[in-house]
Amino acid sequence: SPRQVPVINEVFSPSQRDIDYAYEVMEAIRIAKEQGRGAIALRGKMIDAPIVARAQRTIDMAKALGLGREEA
Repeated sequence: SPRQVPVINEVFSPSQRDIDYAYEVMEAIRIAKEQGRGAIALRGKMIDAPIVARAQRTIDMAKALGLGREEA
C-alpha cells in the first residue's frame, strides 16, 4: 500500500556512508582510466567490475530517492 512506501524507501535506501563510498569508487575508476591503469585499489582493496556496478547502482538509487552527496 502507499503508506508503506516511506518505510520501504528508508529500509532499502543507501546510507550516506554507502553513497560516499560509491562516489569514491567512481572517482578512483575515473582517475585510473585517465592514468591508463586497468587495476586499481581503494582503501587497500582491489576494485573490480562488480564493485563498480554496485557503486553505480547505489548512486543511481540515491539520485532517484533524492539523496544527495554530502560535500566535504
